[in-house]
Amino acid sequence: MNESDYLRDSKRESLPHAGGVDYVGLLQQAFWETPAQEKYIRIRAWWSFNSAYRGNATEEFSMSPEQEANLLRLLQLLDTNDPYESIMKAEILRGLGRFEECLKQLRQPFEDTYLSAIDAIKKLASCKERGVGIVR
Repeated sequence: MNESDYLRDSKRESLPHAGGVDYVGLLQQAFWETPAQEKYIRIRAWWSFNSAYRGNATEEFSMSPEQEANLLRLLQLLDTNDPYESIMKAEILRGLGRFEECLKQLRQPFEDTYLSAIDAIKKLASCKERGVGIVR
């Protein structure tokens, strides 16, 4: 996912795109002008939240009400006709504990390039695992 996919040139410079940005804090500011910009910030906030759990198997996974609200809104913004976003939607459903919906989302045909990520998500969903896992 490239930020240029989501932002107009005139707004791109004012939106953060570097590491160390408080994307969760940016959600509260709601300064985006388009759904594409909102999607960009919400995806980055989701990834930022998940990064705290990557490589830390001892940390128990929990989701704040703000992060849950972010994911619920992101579900509305994602385009299920786009295979990449459809897979993101499935991963969000899994993270929210909506395992059957997650697995249903992944029942559609996908190109071979996506199959390893889909298999990883399916395995985690089948085990009813909400926590951050490796998806490639």
